[in-house]
Amino acid sequence: MLAFAIDQESLATIVLIAGDRDYAYAMSTLRLRQYTVVLIVPSSPNIPQSLKSQASVVVDWNYAILRKRTEPDTPP
Repeated sequence: MLAFAIDQESLATIVLIAGDRDYAYAMSTLRLRQYTVVLIVPSSPNIPQSLKSQASVVVDWNYAILRKRTEPDTPP
């Protein structure tokens, strides 16, 4: 991802599908270099806020890609 950014103008948009906070630093570096970073994450309460805060846009995988609605947890 960073190697791609070295060879491209900052007008590029980078799309990352991940839920791992290890990508937060790379995303932060790209944002500082004026790249647009789209983060696609699974529906999970365990996605680190440190990861989501570094993205330009956060997209929910289940809702936006799979078109699934999240249903509230209801006891049987």
